[in-house]
Formats: sequence, C-alpha cells, structure tokens
Amino acid sequence: MQTLLLGPDDVREYADLPSVIDAVAAAFAADARDNTIMPAKSYIDLPEYNGDFRSMPAYVHAGDWDAAAVKWVNVHPDNPSDHDLPTVLGTLIYSDPETAVPLAVMDGTNLTRL
Repeated sequence: MQTLLLGPDDVREYADLPSVIDAVAAAFAADARDNTIMPAKSYIDLPEYNGDFRSMPAYVHAGDWDAAAVKWVNVHPDNPSDHDLPTVLGTLIYSDPETAVPLAVMDGTNLTRL
C-alpha cells in the first residue's frame, strides 16, 4: 500500500470545510460515547532554537469507521525573521488503526486552520 503525500495545496483542495465540520462533529460524538483515545499533548522544548515541538496522537472509533493519527506541530517564533518560514508548521500522519499502515502524511497547518 502506498502512503499518500498531501502538501498544502492538496489539503486546501480536498479538505472542504463542510466535510471537515462533519468529521469533527463525528469525532466529538464518538468522544461523548467514550470511543476515543486522546492522550495529553506532549512537548519537546528547544530553548536553543527558541521553539518547541508538540505531538498530539488520537484514535477515534465512530461507529462504521475508525481513525488513528498524530499531529506534529512546532512553534518557532524566530522562523519568520530568521528563515522566512511561518512561526507554526504542522504535519499530520494518518494511519490505518488495524494494520498501522500510514495511509497519508499531510500538511497539518491548513487542517488546523479549518
């Protein structure tokens, strides 16, 4: 099985707001039924780079579908001035919960905005 690589343009094209809203609503409903596993966000502090990384894993079982993912996000305030990059960048790894096959690695920055 091939892992999809979805950059920012792909996410903007395919992650339409109504679908995102439906998925978030289904995830909140699953959480209300205790059908989620979402450990606390973990941090890796990088004072030498004036930044940090944050990992946010989650598993959702929402009736006829389930999903597992981890979002990897940074906050580096010096990025704009020092590297011409955004302060915050994100990547999401979406995996098949049954087999652990990574189904997609995608831009998480646009997903977070949605």
